[in-house]
Amino acid sequence: MKDVGTSAVCDQAHAPVAGEADGGVAPPVGNAQDEVAEREPWEGPELLHTAETGTLLLGTRKGDGTYDALRAAGQRRWRSLRDGEYVGALYVPGTRDRPANRTLIRTAERVLSDAGFAVRVTIDDRPRDAGVVAEARRERLEGRGERLGERAERWGGVADAAFGRAHEIADGIPMGQPILVGHHSERRARRDRERIDAGMRAGSAAAETAERLAAAAAAPARTLERAERPLQTARRIHKAEADLRGLARALDDYERRFPKPSGEVYDVEVQGPASGEHREALLAEVAHLESKLAADRVALAAHVDAGRWKIVDGRQVKPGDRVRVPDGWAVVVKGGRATVTVANAHVGTLRYGIHEVGDHREAVTPS
Repeated sequence: MKDVGTSAVCDQAHAPVAGEADGGVAPPVGNAQDEVAEREPWEGPELLHTAETGTLLLGTRKGDGTYDALRAAGQRRWRSLRDGEYVGALYVPGTRDRPANRTLIRTAERVLSDAGFAVRVTIDDRPRDAGVVAEARRERLEGRGERLGERAERWGGVADAAFGRAHEIADGIPMGQPILVGHHSERRARRDRERIDAGMRAGSAAAETAERLAAAAAAPARTLERAERPLQTARRIHKAEADLRGLARALDDYERRFPKPSGEVYDVEVQGPASGEHREALLAEVAHLESKLAADRVALAAHVDAGRWKIVDGRQVKPGDRVRVPDGWAVVVKGGRATVTVANAHVGTLRYGIHEVGDHREAVTPS
């Protein structure tokens, strides 16, 4: 019989957030992992989320019914960790260094409690230092590239061995030698040809696998290089600033007006300030965004100092000027504070956000 009174919750995110009382946000960086490591022992499943670990399900073992219960309830994102401190534990991919998905965690808690398990939930949403996060991500991607490269080499060896065996058999057959039907050598000749065919097919399949893995092994390095480009950094900053404005509106009460084409307001939506666990989730997201935003601003400033990027004021961009957009240098058709429209030989014009403009040159006036 299920004991409904044994479900325990140890949720650090439920504690008052420093600075929230006066409208501020909690300090964005903390050493949450040390505090989580010192939590009291717990016998049974535990849903744990920190920035360093992501979302984990600890205290389970294969065949105990936890995984089956989650799958039956539609939670199909859980996977088993293959390495690290929590090897063998269930985890949700893509949750490291992100705010906790409280909906997923609370649903998992309810499902496991309904299945008869006493569940503890531990959530610490404080983000890690942005430099630590970047270095950890680099190490993960480089490690992934190395592992894929090693697998590509192994499959390349398998392909070479398969081709070698096939060629070795073929080298023992004289050029143009037919199968002598009815001769005592017929069975061996047919068997050799089957082995040659099987070896060539196996070698081709292994070579294709090795080629695919080699391409995948090169992808992490390209991902890192692309993420560090000034254009990508500027885009992340623009999106983070927009997200933070949206979160600020969600945290405080606001009024949204819906006007007709004539300008007359036909409806007004009044939204009160967020509260409870929803507010905690929003504050956690704000802290994570602010931490990443600060790091990206520093990175973009370094690009500016090195001359690789220029902060362009859209109010200074006029028709006829030249700007550097993602597709290269282009002539301005229409300027603006937030966007710029440039001429394009293929589609006529293209519009970009001013944050995507990396340099600006005024039109040269004929003397």
